[in-house]
Amino acid sequence: MIGASVDLQVPTGFGPYPPVSAFMALLGPMHAREEEGGQLRLGLHLLPAHMNHQEAAHGGFVATLSDNALGVNVARRLGKRVATANLSVDYLARASVGEWVEVVTRIDKIGRRMVFAECSGHVAERVIFKARGIFAVLPERPQARKGESEC
Repeated sequence: MIGASVDLQVPTGFGPYPPVSAFMALLGPMHAREEEGGQLRLGLHLLPAHMNHQEAAHGGFVATLSDNALGVNVARRLGKRVATANLSVDYLARASVGEWVEVVTRIDKIGRRMVFAECSGHVAERVIFKARGIFAVLPERPQARKGESEC
């Protein structure tokens, strides 16, 4: 559990990162900082809800966090909607309740239909995970004609 000695202050430069969906809101309060080149660095404090039975960050949480960081950065870079085609996560070290995790993303290759990117999660100087994703570029949504609903 979070004790009185744990500092839950958000590092300078990070602001609120609104969830992109109701599902992502379940992860709890996230923060973001825009990096040079327009990439978003995501950050959050690990909460009890993020832990597995061994009191370490749950692998499913880490995969979801990775997928979100990669997807949002790819979509921002392209200015288009994308969908995850493949996600691979390497779990490298434990992370515990109260620790501040930052996710750094890099886009490696942009093709016509697919984008390749990777990210890493850091607690201070420790790398706790690395992930690689392939994202499909989705077609533009057709514009609704006047008087028509998108539904």
